[in-house]
Amino acid sequence: MKKLIASSLLMMLLFLLFIIGLALNFYLQSTPTFLDRPYKLSATTETIEVNYINWACDCANFIETKYALNDLNYEIREQDCIFIEPANAKLKLPEQYFEKDHFEKNLRLTGQFYLKKGIPRFHEQKTPEKPAPARVFRYSKFEVVD
Repeated sequence: MKKLIASSLLMMLLFLLFIIGLALNFYLQSTPTFLDRPYKLSATTETIEVNYINWACDCANFIETKYALNDLNYEIREQDCIFIEPANAKLKLPEQYFEKDHFEKNLRLTGQFYLKKGIPRFHEQKTPEKPAPARVFRYSKFEVVD
């Protein structure tokens, strides 16, 4: 009788662990975690100019203007898009840029690319789907330019 109760409790515990594992797996697949963040920066500091792209997805939404400058027939490709990340929270872009300015102005950013693709530390997820990893540029200075 005791063996039957012990095996029933063990089965219930295993079932509970299975359910918790499924829930945790779903959570990790749908939400960016610290594992998705790149961590090692390039040794090269550079200045790039980017333009905001208002995608319908929660994906990398900036593109370097050099692509359009080098090819007048250039069509935006997902693999050319990047995330940007401020070096600290004080450098966050003003909301006005996203509301109006991105139609007329670009950003000039000074900073470094991370060596591996990922999702930036300050990424604000707006959809239930986890964004695909992309190149991330960590800027320490920004300027809004015409």
